[in-house]
Amino acid sequence: MEIKTVPIGDWAVQVGETKRMDLSVARELEEFLTHDWREAVLETTEHPYLGTALGIPSPIIRAEISPVPQDFPVRNRLFEVEARPAGLGVFSGVLSAVGNGSAPQVNALWREALSSCEAILRDPESRILDDRILAGHLGIPYFEDPSQLNGQKALWVRGNGCDEKLEYLHDHSLVPIGDDGRKDALIRLGLAKRITGETDLDFEKSFVIKPRQGTWCRDVHVFVPHVKHTSWKGTSTRSQVLRALSESQQDFIEQPFIEPMPLVIDNNLGWVIWRLFFGWIDGRYTFIGGVWSWRPNVRNHGANDTVIGLLLE
Repeated sequence: MEIKTVPIGDWAVQVGETKRMDLSVARELEEFLTHDWREAVLETTEHPYLGTALGIPSPIIRAEISPVPQDFPVRNRLFEVEARPAGLGVFSGVLSAVGNGSAPQVNALWREALSSCEAILRDPESRILDDRILAGHLGIPYFEDPSQLNGQKALWVRGNGCDEKLEYLHDHSLVPIGDDGRKDALIRLGLAKRITGETDLDFEKSFVIKPRQGTWCRDVHVFVPHVKHTSWKGTSTRSQVLRALSESQQDFIEQPFIEPMPLVIDNNLGWVIWRLFFGWIDGRYTFIGGVWSWRPNVRNHGANDTVIGLLLE
């Protein structure tokens, strides 16, 4: 596979081939996200915000799933769903650079999904730096200081995690602030369970533990029995899992480990996941593009060794 280095804003992104999304997977996810997931989020929201008043967790969400096994129901291949997803600008930039003419059509869907968004407001302390790229492509006003707002009320508020500093903007935010990264919906849907210690875990099975509320893959541990964690980069040992549970002050959840798709790139074994965006259009979540993401590590996030490629209809 040919890998290109594509400049996106201040970054250089490693980009592979564009692939077409299996439409049956997209349709199945649209149905699940529109009904089951949306209802579970609204039922478990602790800090109501403008989006919940409109009946949606967010105008744009991102579902992360494994491409395999293909005979599993899509909900059982789901890692998680983000209501305030990162990567909007990176996707937009890659689409513009290598989208082979599909950018106008896809951007039209993004504009429709964000039609209620009057401005994007980013906390300067946020680690997410690429929203301004999306704002530029879609013509949405972008600010990093609330005092610069010119009367805009419906905002995409990008805080620094679950940032209490911006909670006063709840009534104007289309996306969660205090509830950012909360995974209670997965528990409500039966896709995860809360754990308190070693007795809640079966170390004869593969599993993932992660904070009940968290972002950026922090404190996420993947345990795979009978596999050396040195051969599967990113996995944790039993002692590392137990240390995380005993030393952290956070609540944890457990999910079954769904293996990403193994793929060798440049003689390096890695794993592929799909990050798929859905926009609220005409009363339902509609697939509006995504990326496949490869990393030589089972903890797949936006590190420097990541390779991505577009996933389009």
